[in-house]
Parts: sequence; structure tokens; C-alpha cells
Amino acid sequence: MPLTPESGYARRDYVDRISSQEKLYAEINQLFGTDPRPAEESDFKKLPYLDQVIRETLRLFTIIPAIPRQIENDTQIGAHLYPKDTILIVNIAGIHHNPKLYPEPYKFSPDNFTPEAVSKRHRHSSIPFGAGPRNCIGKEFTQLMMKLSLVALLRTFSFHTSIKLEDIKLKPGPVETISGGYPIKIKLRDEGARH
Repeated sequence: MPLTPESGYARRDYVDRISSQEKLYAEINQLFGTDPRPAEESDFKKLPYLDQVIRETLRLFTIIPAIPRQIENDTQIGAHLYPKDTILIVNIAGIHHNPKLYPEPYKFSPDNFTPEAVSKRHRHSSIPFGAGPRNCIGKEFTQLMMKLSLVALLRTFSFHTSIKLEDIKLKPGPVETISGGYPIKIKLRDEGARH
């Protein structure tokens, strides 16, 4: 992904990620204030930006890059006719990084998942857990755990890195992982900022 000037992009990328983190922290802090209780599932309806951040993270870093599907009937897709029982590969990573769907496909932008932005795209333009009757059975549990963890962590800590998104290399496989790790600094929030 050629970006110029590189140093300008790196600063913008860092500022974008920090501002997203602080916007999410502000949303969490507005809901909980000084109340030390842990988050509950019912809280998440009041945290729309949290949902946007998680959905954007799953789009940008697609865990399962592709899934096979065997078609049950002869199927026409564009100019191609595929006979019954053909196995097609759904390129989830390609969908998630398609510039026709996401104008800056390699930029972290939770605004990709505002209600307005979502309404302008096909319902299967974001399918990190697959779609239809054979989607991941752990989808709801995984998203719930991500939300509970993120809220708990951001209430107490802030996270920082000098790694640019463009420098993160994914290790291909049935499940994609980050190659070489992702070093971060974790800072304890000031007591006043935590409430």
C-alpha cells in the first residue's frame, strides 16, 4: 500500500487510533462514570461506538480469510454458470478490503460501521464469522467476550504502539495471525481519568 508522505501517514494513523480509543473510553466513561460494577450484556446497547470499533477491527483483521461453500443448485454469478455441487471459495478478506465497499480499506475507521454507512452496503459486506446457516456458532459468544474485555481493559488502561497498520504482516493460513507479534505499551489511566 504505497502512501506518501510516509511519515505524515504514520502520524495520522497513530492519531486516528488514539482518537478512536479516547472516543471509546469517553463513551464507556459516560455510561459507567464512577460506578465500579462490571459491564453487563444489557450495557452494550448504550455503547454504539464500542460495536463500531469491534466490527471495524474484525473487518480490518479478518481472522478467517476465506471459506468454501458447496452450491446446491446450478448458480449464475455474473457471466458464469456454476453447476450444482461446485465448491466456491468466498474470499472474506477480499470483501473486507474492497475499496468499492470501504473507500480506505486499509485504514482503521470505526465510522465504516455507523448505521448510515452500514445501510449503504450489502448486508454481506462484512462477514467475519461467515453468513447464513453455516456461520460460526461462536459468533455471539466471541463478540460478547470482546466487548466485556475491551470495556474492562479501557476503563483502567490505555494502549499505545508505534507500529503502523501498514507494517503489520499477517501470517496466512486457515486462521490468520499477526506475524512477528504486535508490541504495545499499556499505561494505567490516572485515578481521576478512570472515573
